[in-house]
Amino acid sequence: MEKESNALIRLTKSEIEYVIISLLHSMTSAEYFQTTDNYALKMFDKLKKDFTKIKDSLEDLESDETINTTGAEVIAGRQAGEECD
Repeated sequence: MEKESNALIRLTKSEIEYVIISLLHSMTSAEYFQTTDNYALKMFDKLKKDFTKIKDSLEDLESDETINTTGAEVIAGRQAGEECD
């Protein structure tokens, strides 16, 4: 098998969510028009899993960057104003 070229692309979280929705629709179509090897369904499923992992990672990063309810910034796991050892 030849090595395939790849590309880096930038997508917002909402764009990733739309890609996942589109992949779900594509999977439904692939199930309807099944072939003997189900190659399209397997590829759509792999892409959906990959994009879902990316979306989950983005959500984890967003939750780590939020400001707590008291308004103190959380920096490196410590609240601002705490003394370091």
